Amino acid sequence: WVLPKGHIKGKEKPQETALREAGEELGLNENLKCLASLGVNHYSFRLDNDERKHFKKVHFFICLAHRKENLRPLTEENFIDARWFKFDKALKLITYPSERKIILKARKCKASQLNI
Repeated sequence: WVLPKGHIKGKEKPQETALREAGEELGLNENLKCLASLGVNHYSFRLDNDERKHFKKVHFFICLAHRKENLRPLTEENFIDARWFKFDKALKLITYPSERKIILKARKCKASQLNI
C-alpha cells in the first residue's frame, strides 16, 4: 500500500497537485480540501532497463473529504485497490518507511493545527 501522489502539472502549487492526484487516483468526486502540510519526502529510484537514477520530491498533505465515499483506484496506473484505513492499520500495511513517517505525523496533528 502507498499514499496517493503524482507530478506537478504546469504552474500548479503542490497543494493543487495533491488534490488533483488524490481525486484521480482514488476516484473521489467530492471537493477535497487540504488542511495542513505534512512535509516533503525525497527519494531516488532506477527503472528497469535504465541505468539513470531518478530523483523525486513529494509533498504530502492532510486532506479532508466531506464524506467517506467508496474509493475507485485508477486502474490505468496499475492500482488494483484503494481503501480507507484507520491509522494503526495503515501503519502496518504501508509499504515504504518514509510514508509510515508521514502517517505518524498526520496522527499527531491536533484539530487546532488544521485549517478546518
